Amino acid sequence: MEKEKRYYVQCLTDQIFVVRERALANGMSGANDRIVKSFQIARDAYQHAHAMNEVESTPEMVVPSEHNRISEKPFQWIVTGKSEA
Repeated sequence: MEKEKRYYVQCLTDQIFVVRERALANGMSGANDRIVKSFQIARDAYQHAHAMNEVESTPEMVVPSEHNRISEKPFQWIVTGKSEA
C-alpha cells in the first residue's frame, strides 16, 4: 500500500476545493491539517496538490559546502534526497 501523499484536496462545497497539508506523520487526514490554498475549480486544486507532491519527491540540488569563490576547482552540483522535518 502506497503512503498517502502529503498534499491532498478536500471538497468543502460544490464550488470550494482546498489543498491541505497532512499534519500527522502516519499519513492520516485530520482536523489540524493546514489549508495551503483554495480553488473554485476542482481540476485546479488537484493539479496544485499533484505539483506540490511532485516537488516533495524531487531531490534537492545543493552546493557542496567545501566549494567557495576562491577555489579553482570546477563547480559540481550534488543531488540529495529531501530530509523530512
